[in-house]
Amino acid sequence: MLYVFLVLITLYLLGNLMLFHAWIHRKISSLLKKRNLEQIEAKMELVYSGLKALRGNRRSIVLALLLSLLIQLLTVVMVWIAALAIDIDAPFRVFMIFVPLINLSIMVPLTINGIGLRESLFYLLFSQIGLPVETAVSLSLVTFCLYLLTAIPGLILYSLYKKEEHLDKMRG
Repeated sequence: MLYVFLVLITLYLLGNLMLFHAWIHRKISSLLKKRNLEQIEAKMELVYSGLKALRGNRRSIVLALLLSLLIQLLTVVMVWIAALAIDIDAPFRVFMIFVPLINLSIMVPLTINGIGLRESLFYLLFSQIGLPVETAVSLSLVTFCLYLLTAIPGLILYSLYKKEEHLDKMRG
């Protein structure tokens, strides 16, 4: 399992290199076209174009980075509080390391919404500090439920305003 985790991190880092370095981007783009993966290449090109447009706007980049860090920190705090609620007494620094790694790993679309992968990673990582498998999986399921609960307001808003003109007004 650790091997899979390291492969996922490597793929993530290579993906970032591809998005931020023009030469690597061109090489991977041509490789995807040769392998008849035009849909993936088109999506990659969209992301690359958006990032390229942001290069001159440092304020937007810094703001996005700060908001991302805040969201990650709040996620760590949420998992830590959930752990305290089910009587897991682990240092906060452990959560500061494990939770971002787990969140990064479940972004890779291997399973639907990271189900199964998340539980495995919670067990793999939290067993390193002596947490039993049942407790680690319980923490994973509790936090998954919390993630779903925090998504409900967005689901309600989207359901009410799913017409494109409504969404355009909300975007500004």
